[in-house]
Amino acid sequence: MPRQPKYEPFQGEYFSWSVNIRDGVYYANRRNSGYDRKRISLNTRDWEEALENLKALDRFTALELGLITEDQARDPSDRVSIAQGWDLYLEHCDRGQVQGGVSHRFEASTQFLPGGVVSC
Repeated sequence: MPRQPKYEPFQGEYFSWSVNIRDGVYYANRRNSGYDRKRISLNTRDWEEALENLKALDRFTALELGLITEDQARDPSDRVSIAQGWDLYLEHCDRGQVQGGVSHRFEASTQFLPGGVVSC
């Protein structure tokens, strides 16, 4: 009977990984998949950080092998909602003109618009 693994296999979105420790550093092992057989360092000694790195590695590997597009490979937590994006844009415009913000002439020209808001 085969021995039990120290850690349960991690099922990512695209691949199944086994995780092992070598010299205190976590490694991801994809030798059971039908693609290529690699052992990749997760560059950490912390289990929680290793899981985060493994999720990113899973997406990157699927992108590298052409299973997903670049849009699908982006981390969902990196996405910005429209409201958040608008707030970031307005904050960016509030900087001084020297720093690349909006000039006072532009602000004065918008005061005659309905609601004082520029719409596209």
